[in-house]
Amino acid sequence: MTERITITPRTVDAQEVASIVSLVQLGRTGEAWDRFQEASISDGALARLGGVINAALAAAEQPQQPALPPPTGRIDFSIPFGDSGRREIPAIAGEVVHIAFSFPAGATPFAHDGHIGWYEFRGPPGVRIVSITREPGDPGAADQSRALVTAGGKASHVAINVGAAEGVSYGGVVSLLAGRDYYFNIRNFTSLDESQPMAIEIIWPN
Repeated sequence: MTERITITPRTVDAQEVASIVSLVQLGRTGEAWDRFQEASISDGALARLGGVINAALAAAEQPQQPALPPPTGRIDFSIPFGDSGRREIPAIAGEVVHIAFSFPAGATPFAHDGHIGWYEFRGPPGVRIVSITREPGDPGAADQSRALVTAGGKASHVAINVGAAEGVSYGGVVSLLAGRDYYFNIRNFTSLDESQPMAIEIIWPN
């Protein structure tokens, strides 16, 4: 059964959500994002919808592509805390890549945010979609309700730091809990019969 969160908004919150959704549906994602940023620092229910709306905006900005078929396989590996080396993946097509990572138990928010992301290291840039989740997931799947953040494009880097609670804070930094395992998931958003090289890089916050 899919997990559900119930939030009872004030009338003004509901009106603001409706306005933002309408702007997204009209393709005016820039205006929607600006309006959301202003509303997300309020004390109402809208501020607690940050991760959901952020993911919806990211998905709306994806290139219009046919629905992706089920993945053909998976590539799994982990990155230990403090290891900021580059990990090359010579070629992926229909596979989903899962990178496990975590902050040490007891870690507190760092002064400087880190980031995790992928980039091309040879060949033409391809379009991919990424997500951060508690369990390995397919960021190309229709249901991304369990993703803390979803993004995509020809370059996808997500800012991360330790936080008191999970979610996307003002400014787009993903706050993660210390001592909990997370997964950075990657899926090609281009033709699955075309393998493309890529590399993963994580810069830990400090």
